[in-house]
Amino acid sequence: MTFENLNLSDMYARVGVNNRILFDVIKPYSEKSLFPANVERRSRFYEQREANYDSPSLYTLGVSRLLEERSIELASRREQILHSLRFGNPQSIGKLRELESKLHDIGYVMLRPKRTPPVLKALISGLLENAFLYGSKDEVRLIIDEGHEGHIITIEDNGKGFNYNGMIGWLRGAGKRKNSKMRTMRLADQLEVFVVSYENPGNVIHIIYSGVDRVNRGPTIDGKYGLLIH
Repeated sequence: MTFENLNLSDMYARVGVNNRILFDVIKPYSEKSLFPANVERRSRFYEQREANYDSPSLYTLGVSRLLEERSIELASRREQILHSLRFGNPQSIGKLRELESKLHDIGYVMLRPKRTPPVLKALISGLLENAFLYGSKDEVRLIIDEGHEGHIITIEDNGKGFNYNGMIGWLRGAGKRKNSKMRTMRLADQLEVFVVSYENPGNVIHIIYSGVDRVNRGPTIDGKYGLLIH
C-alpha cells in the first residue's frame, strides 16, 4: 500500500482521466450510522437518480460491479484498437506484414479485466465510515473518475476532515474489535496494488485502482505469440 499526498491533477494525469462515471451523495437516515442511507446519484450508467441501501456491503457491492463492468469495457476498447491497427488500416498484404512484424518484435500490451478484490471493498467501506464519523454526519460523497489506465475513487466528507492517522491505523490493524485486527492487517498487506492519496486536512481521500492486468503479447522462443501478465 502506498500513501501519497498527491495533487489531484497529477493523479488525473497518471490515470489518464477523461470521464466521470459516478457521483454519489450518501445521506444517512440518522446520526448513529452511515447506513441505512439514501443515495443521490449522478451517473449515465444508472437510470435511477436515487437509491436506498441498508448496509455498506450492499453499497460497495454495487460500486465493485460498476468498476468491473467499466474495466471490461476498457479492455475491450483497447483490444478493438489493437485489432484495427493490425488488420484495419494496411492497404496491402505487404503493409500488413510489415505492421505485424513490428508489433511482433516489440510486443503489444493487452488489458485483461479482473474481479474487484474484496480488500478494495473493505477499504472503501472503512473510508466511508471514517468520513461519516469525523464529518458532520449529514452526507458523504463517493466519486469515480475513469481513464485509460484505470480509475480514481474519491471519498469526501463535508469539509471538516478525516482522522487520517486513525484511518491509517485502522488499515494497519488497529481496529476497535480485537477479533478483526489480524484480518485487517492481512487486508492492509494486500493493498500494495493501490495508491491512497489525501488532500489536507484529510477530508478528501483518493484511491488509484486499476481493474485490469497488463498483458504483454509478444514472440516466444519458437516464434509464436505468448502472454506475460504483470
